[in-house]
Amino acid sequence: SVRGTEFLDLLKERASTRNMDNLTIGPTLTVTSEHIQEHTSKLLKIPGAKLLFGGEPVPGSENVPKKYGCMQPTAVFVPLDQILDEKNFDLVTTEIFGPFQVVTFFNDAEEDRVTTLFNQLSHHLTAAVVSNDPVFLNRILGNTVNGTTYAGLRARTTGAPQVNTVVFFFFFFFFFFFFFFFF
Repeated sequence: SVRGTEFLDLLKERASTRNMDNLTIGPTLTVTSEHIQEHTSKLLKIPGAKLLFGGEPVPGSENVPKKYGCMQPTAVFVPLDQILDEKNFDLVTTEIFGPFQVVTFFNDAEEDRVTTLFNQLSHHLTAAVVSNDPVFLNRILGNTVNGTTYAGLRARTTGAPQVNTVVFFFFFFFFFFFFFFFF
């Protein structure tokens, strides 16, 4: 199975294929590039946070009006302890309606902390749990509150075209992504 940094490398590689020429990325109508960059900058001030990839406008997007956004797929790592810190929680869980995700790692001993995090979210709209471990799937699904939930190896979400969904374990509400991995 794919784990930790190997998955992040695959995610970054897949994200790097998005471009305006093949129409796998384009302008966002609900959030500006400036707003995504400001949000990214705020997240990067959290202790231990780091930019995994993206964070820049899409090459070739110079003609996109400033009232729209056109950012590269962006991932920011934030340590689980920092996400759960109440002074960071609202910032980390702010919905960004664009190609943006927050990534963290957890191990088996921290699983309860992760399900607590999921259940503290203000919106429980759509979730997907992608795993080949039925015990893990049932444990997560049985301990979280969600609207529409997709589960299994090929779980998809309603928020993005299927060609844009690359996940190992993927929890999603609208267009804001949290990625949690075992290492």
